[in-house]
Amino acid sequence: MKRNELLSKISDMLLLIGRSIEQLGSMNLNNDAVLAENTFKDLLNVIYKASFVNANSIKHNMPGIDLIDLDRKILVQISKECTRSKIQESLDKIPKDYIDGYSFWFLSISKPAKRLRGLKYNAPVGIKFAVDTDAVKDSESLLSDMQGLGVEELENILKILNSEFSLLSLEERKTSGLAIVIKYLSQEPYSYDDEINSIPFEIDQKIKLNNLKELYDDFLNFVSNRDIVQKVYDTYDLEWKNKSLAVLHAIRKVYLELSEKESGLPLFRSISRQLYKKVADCPELKTFHREEIELYIDIIMYDAFIKCKIFKRPELC
Repeated sequence: MKRNELLSKISDMLLLIGRSIEQLGSMNLNNDAVLAENTFKDLLNVIYKASFVNANSIKHNMPGIDLIDLDRKILVQISKECTRSKIQESLDKIPKDYIDGYSFWFLSISKPAKRLRGLKYNAPVGIKFAVDTDAVKDSESLLSDMQGLGVEELENILKILNSEFSLLSLEERKTSGLAIVIKYLSQEPYSYDDEINSIPFEIDQKIKLNNLKELYDDFLNFVSNRDIVQKVYDTYDLEWKNKSLAVLHAIRKVYLELSEKESGLPLFRSISRQLYKKVADCPELKTFHREEIELYIDIIMYDAFIKCKIFKRPELC
C-alpha cells in the first residue's frame, strides 16, 4: 500500500513540475532549465542506479546534451519541447567525442512522448538510439521504470521532487495556475463587440454600491496580482487567441444569469462556485488544491470587477 501511495504522489509531482515549467516557459516568466536538469539528474540516478552528471561540468555549453554518465556511456537531453525536430536537433549537435559507443536518451519533462517513439531519426553513426524501446522517455515511462524500486528508493525520489517543488516560487505557481484557469474559461464563444468599459470610476463607490464591503481588503490585495493576470492575458492575446475578452465574456454571462436572483456577497460567491465547476475537471489542475483554484478564480473575478464586466457601475445607478 505504501508503494502505491508513494507512486501516486510521485506521479502528481511530476505532473505539477512539468506543467509549471511548460506554462511559465511559454510566457518567458521563468528560467528553470538548470533547475530541471539538476532535479532530473538526481531522479535518473536513483531510478537507473546511474552516475549522471551535468554535461556542462565536463565541457562548458555542451551542445545537444544535458546529462552524461561516463561510466555507462549514456547521454541525456532534457527538454520541455517534445517534437521530432527537437530530438533530431539534439542528435545533430552531439560532439564527435561522445558518439562512438554511447547511448542517447531524450527526456520530455512536460509532455507525453509516446507518439515520437518508432519515428525515423538520423542518428550519428556509432550512437545507440533505441527509439522504439526506451530511448525516448517521459514522465509515464519514468513511472513505469519505478515499479521495481523499493520503498526507500521511492521515498528518496519523492524527496527530490518535493525539493524541486519548493524551488518553484509561489509566484510562479500562481502564474501557472491562473494561466490554466484562464485557458479553460476562455473556451466559450463570445462576441467581438463585447468590449471593456473603460470609463473611470471610484472603486470604493462600486464596492459600496454593490454591498461588497466584506471583500474590500481582498480588492486591495488584488492590486498585487493584477499585473500577473494582465501578463497572462497579454501573452495569450499576442497569439491572436483573444482569451482576455473570452474570459471576461464567460464571467459576465454567469453574472447576468445569477444576478436575477442574488446580489452582493452571495452573488459574488455564487459566480465563483459556478466558474469553479467549469474548470474543476481540468486535468491540468490536478495538482492544484481546490483552495488554490478558488483563489485564482477570485483573482480573475476581481479583474473583471475592475473592468466593469460584473456588478453595477456607480454612475449608472
